[in-house]
Amino acid sequence: MTNDEWPEWVEETARKAMRAEDPDLETFADRHGEETVRAAVVYAEEYVGGKMTHRIMARELALSPLEAGIVLDALRPFVINTNESTGRDAQMKDGRRYTSKDAVAQLEMFYD
Repeated sequence: MTNDEWPEWVEETARKAMRAEDPDLETFADRHGEETVRAAVVYAEEYVGGKMTHRIMARELALSPLEAGIVLDALRPFVINTNESTGRDAQMKDGRRYTSKDAVAQLEMFYD
């Protein structure tokens, strides 16, 4: 896909992610290029909603599973933020709208 073919929300999310000073995202962009970052954003939205795993993304983008997992976790807050600011709904498997409160709850469960 070229820049003209990516939906606007993908472009916005990728721009935010690439402007962030996140070493994982910087390394990923340097290693694989902006187009792969945009593709990863699409996978990250599915990942946030519980419809995608890091292993599927790794296989389809020819990445290591570890790298895919790190990038998906790094992109999660950008996807959630873009969805909330643009009114897009990331749907979870059970049909609920996924929000930043869900992300916080998941992190709290993980660290308890």
